[in-house]
Amino acid sequence: MALKVRYGKKEDIPAGKEDLYEEASDGSWVLTVEGIDDHPGVKTLKTAFEKEKTDRKERAEKLRLLQDAIGDLDLEEARKAIADSAALREKKLVSEGKVDQLLAERTAQMKADYEKRIAALDAKDKAATGQLEHLLITSQIQAHAAKLGVRPTALEDVTLRGRQLFRVKDGQAVAMRDEAVVYGKDGTTPMGIEEWIRNIQPEAPHLFEPSGGGGAKGDQGSRQGAGAKVIKSSDKAGFGASLEDIASGKVEVSFE
Repeated sequence: MALKVRYGKKEDIPAGKEDLYEEASDGSWVLTVEGIDDHPGVKTLKTAFEKEKTDRKERAEKLRLLQDAIGDLDLEEARKAIADSAALREKKLVSEGKVDQLLAERTAQMKADYEKRIAALDAKDKAATGQLEHLLITSQIQAHAAKLGVRPTALEDVTLRGRQLFRVKDGQAVAMRDEAVVYGKDGTTPMGIEEWIRNIQPEAPHLFEPSGGGGAKGDQGSRQGAGAKVIKSSDKAGFGASLEDIASGKVEVSFE
C-alpha cells in the first residue's frame, strides 16, 4: 500500500505507520522522508522553479534598465522628436542631391508597412474564412440530420462528428481524412453529408428516431424545410446578412 505524503489527522494514518509522520504547523501530519531532494520528481520541480526564478529576475532587471533609460520621457514628445528628426534627415538628403536615396528609403518603408498590413488582413481573412466554413458545414449537417431522422438530443453529437470529417473545398462540403478525400460508395465521388449520416445509422442507431432515417420522419423533415430560405455557399454577401438565421436553421445553405 502506497503511503500518502500528508494526512489531515493522526487518526487517518495507517496503523503501525504513525512513527513515519510528524505534525506540521497547520495541524496535519506529514511523511518524513530522508533524501527527498534526490527524488527525480523533486529534482525536476526544483530545476523548473530555479529557472522561473532566474527568468523573472532577468525580466525585472531588463524592465529596470528600460525605465532608467526612458525616465520621465513623454511618449507623444518622443514620437514628435522622431518625426522631426526624420524630416530633418530627409531635408538634408534633398539639399545634398541624394534624392534617389531618399526615394529608395521611402519606398522600402512603404513596402514594409504594406506587407505588415497585408499580413494582418490575411490573418483576419483566414479567421473569417474558418468561421464561415464552420457555419456552412454546421448548417448542412443539421439540415440533412433533420431530414434523416436524427434525434434532436443527438443533433449536437452528429454535428460535432461531421465537423471533424468535412471541409469546404471549392464551395462544396468534402469528406477529408488528413489531406485525403473520402469517397462515397461509388468509389469516384467524394462522400456527401447525407451519405455519411446514412452510414453512421447502423453503427449508432441510438442517434436516430425509431422510425429510421429514410422513412416518414425523413419526409416530414423535407416538408418542414420546404419553405426555408436557401442561400448558395458562393453568396458571401448573403451570409453576412443571414448568419443568425443560418445558425438557427431558418436559412439553409446550398453547396451547389
